[in-house]
Amino acid sequence: MIHSRYAARITASFFALCCGVLGTPAHADSDGSTVIIDTDRSVVLAGGNVTLSKPVPENLVAAGGRIVIDQPVGKSAVLAGGSIDLRAPVAGNLRAAGGSVTVGSSVAGNVSVAGGEVRIAREAAVGAARVFAGTLTIDGHVGGPLRASAERIIINGEVDGDVKVAAEQVVLGPGARIAGALQYA
Repeated sequence: MIHSRYAARITASFFALCCGVLGTPAHADSDGSTVIIDTDRSVVLAGGNVTLSKPVPENLVAAGGRIVIDQPVGKSAVLAGGSIDLRAPVAGNLRAAGGSVTVGSSVAGNVSVAGGEVRIAREAAVGAARVFAGTLTIDGHVGGPLRASAERIIINGEVDGDVKVAAEQVVLGPGARIAGALQYA
């Protein structure tokens, strides 16, 4: 156990330096399965199953097998994981990469996502969106242009800007509303 705690602290320190989060004094910790670096304003998390224990006033960086964000993020979030589930608002931009990415809450800024399956859920509202996916499903609201490349794109929500997509299949569902031009290849 001593070796894993030591390794977790070294990993946490290295991760913080790489991510530039140490602009203010920080502390590194581990709950046994998740490395936590907290500056009291921004948070870096890494582990198998990653969840937030409190709201993050500024930026969040998280990496893990399964990431669940159920606390608000005051600025931007950068997430990388096998499965990502955003359930709480992000006041800035969202950058995410994962096997499965679900945006189920508001993102005040822009969204850039890469994943096998990407979903902007019905309850989600995001700014402009740039997505690379195997399957992209938009049931929610995109408040700006949508740029996407996917094997299959399903739009059953609202897009307030132009839609420019590259896909083998584009499906416009009964709830689809595109305020701008639709261009696909």
